[in-house]
Amino acid sequence: MIESRQSEEPLEPSLPGQQHPSAPPATADLPASPPPPEPAPAPAGWRATKLWAWLELFRLPNLLTVPGDAIAGFLLAQAAGLSAPRPHSQLALAGAVSLLIYAAGLLWNDWFDLPEDLRQRPSRPLPSRRLRTGQAALVACLLAAASIAVAAVAGSTTLWVALALAGLVLAYDIALKRVPLVGPLAMGSCRGLSVLVGAAALGADGLTRAPVIAAAAGITLYVAAVTWLARGETRQRDVTIHLLAIAAAFAAWLAAVATTLLAAGAVEGQWRLAMLMPAALAGLWVAGCLAALGREPQPRLVQRTVGGLISGIILVQAWLVLSGGWTGLTISIGLMACFLLNRRLGRLFYAS
Repeated sequence: MIESRQSEEPLEPSLPGQQHPSAPPATADLPASPPPPEPAPAPAGWRATKLWAWLELFRLPNLLTVPGDAIAGFLLAQAAGLSAPRPHSQLALAGAVSLLIYAAGLLWNDWFDLPEDLRQRPSRPLPSRRLRTGQAALVACLLAAASIAVAAVAGSTTLWVALALAGLVLAYDIALKRVPLVGPLAMGSCRGLSVLVGAAALGADGLTRAPVIAAAAGITLYVAAVTWLARGETRQRDVTIHLLAIAAAFAAWLAAVATTLLAAGAVEGQWRLAMLMPAALAGLWVAGCLAALGREPQPRLVQRTVGGLISGIILVQAWLVLSGGWTGLTISIGLMACFLLNRRLGRLFYAS
C-alpha cells in the first residue's frame, strides 16, 4: 500500500491572474489564500455505482500486487529445505492473510484521512459521500478480524506475524506516514512482513531462512524508496537521488535473493535458467520506468512512474516463486497474468 496523499490534487496551475471566486482577496495584511479544489463532476453510468466506489476505495490494481508476497515467502522457505503437511492449503491461507490485511489498511487509510480529503480530494469515495464512512470503518475492521482468524488457522507463527503486520499497517495509517523517513520505512516494512507471513506458514524456522530474509529485506528497501518518491509527486523537484535509491534497492533485492538461493543450493539447474526470464523482465521494466521519469522529471509523470514501479513487484514475485519448481511455474504464469491485468486496471483506478 503506497499512499501519497497528494496524488489526486490537480496538477495544472491556474492561469496568471486567475482567482477562484470563493478565495478571499489579497490585502497588505492578508495574503491571498490558495483556492479550494474545484468540485469534481459527478460520476455517471457504471462509475456512479457503489461497486465502482468500493473498487476505487480498494485501489483495485494494487490488490493484485499483494498475495504474491506471502506466496513467494512460502515457496522460498520451502526451497530452503522446509516442508508443510498441507502445502497447498497453507500457501493459500498465507496469501489470503496478506491480502486481507492490505485491504483493511486501504480502508483505514481513507478513513483516517477523511478531514484532509474533504478539503483537498473531495472526489474520493468517502468525502464525496458515495460511500458511508461508517461502512468503510466496519468493513476495514471485519477484514482485519478475518485476516487474524485465517492466520490462526494457518498456525501460531503465522498468527504472530499477522498481528505484527496488522499493527504496523494501522500505525502507519494513523500517524507514521506523516513522519519523514519513518513513513516510507514503515510502508516498506509492511511489505517485508507480508513476505514473512508466507514463510511463517512453515513454522518459526521459515523466518530464519536466508532467501526469505533476503526477499523480505529487499522488498522493504524497494517499497520504501518508491514511497519516498511518491510522497512529493505533485511538486516540481529534482528526483535524481530518488531514482538512484530505487535502482540501488531493486538491484540489491535481486542480488541478495539470487546469492542466498545459490549458496543454499535451493534451486535445481533447469529452474535457475527458467528464473532468468522473469528476472530480466522485471529489471527491464523497472529500468524503463526510471529512465522515462529521468528524461522528463515532471510531477504529472511521477504518479505514472510510481504505479509502474508498484506493478514491477509482481514481476519480481513471478521470479521468486519459480524457486518452487513446477508449483512455482504455475503460480508464476498466474502472476504474469496479474501483471497484465494490473496495467489494464491502472488506466481506470488510482494506484496511489
